[in-house]
Amino acid sequence: QISSSIIGALEAHCGDLQNERPNPALGPRDLKMCYYMLPIKTDVAAAMAMRMPKDRVCKKLRMKNDEICGVKYPVKVDQIPPDEMLAKLKKLRIKELRGILNDRGVDKSKIDNFVEKDEYIKEIMATQHLEL
Repeated sequence: QISSSIIGALEAHCGDLQNERPNPALGPRDLKMCYYMLPIKTDVAAAMAMRMPKDRVCKKLRMKNDEICGVKYPVKVDQIPPDEMLAKLKKLRIKELRGILNDRGVDKSKIDNFVEKDEYIKEIMATQHLEL
């Protein structure tokens, strides 16, 4: 019962992908996730119904579709006050900080010269006006 309601919600969220009518509110990453999840929707629903941790879900679903865990979403940090943003950035890994700077279009050669985590954070704060 729970799995069928999850499947229904997933289909409603994604729209009708088979007939080329996806949900117009979906962004490109969400649409890609829908294309990956709908063929294996019963496995996805079973994992969600069991409230499996995301790393185990990824490991289980990777057997069916290797690309499903490769879709990365950008880290949103711009909608919060600067002091909270600074605290949040300090908790992120360097790989995630690099991703934020890449999403903002900061020159890759400049990012590659950074050594300390504080340098990444300073650059993120300086490029706060740029869109993700």
